[in-house]
Amino acid sequence: MDLSQLNGKIALVVDDQDLNRELAACFLEDVGMAVIEAVDGVDAVEKFTNHHDKIDIVFMDIKMPKMDGYEATKCIRDLAAGKDITIIAITANVLQAESENCLAAGMTDYISKPISEESFYGMLNKWC
Repeated sequence: MDLSQLNGKIALVVDDQDLNRELAACFLEDVGMAVIEAVDGVDAVEKFTNHHDKIDIVFMDIKMPKMDGYEATKCIRDLAAGKDITIIAITANVLQAESENCLAAGMTDYISKPISEESFYGMLNKWC
């Protein structure tokens, strides 16, 4: 798949685990995207609020301290700039109920952990 159209775009990657953020950043940077990182939902809402005009897609972990991905997504969706942003949930729980919860919270789609290069690039190709 040709992801060259992503060069210069910016992703917000939200995860409380350093390794998960680093892995996502590597995938994104390999296709020419820049990355803004957030360590929890509170940080994600703040970074989205401050940089919404630059962010093209959000990758949101579900289980995080302070504010989980569901609540952070709802807060982002409540912002005028957050109505149409693509938010991809990243979850370790791939049960049908979890996917339904992600979509009900306002997330656009979801991928499961551990993140594979194929699934990550597939999501970028599908939504960007």
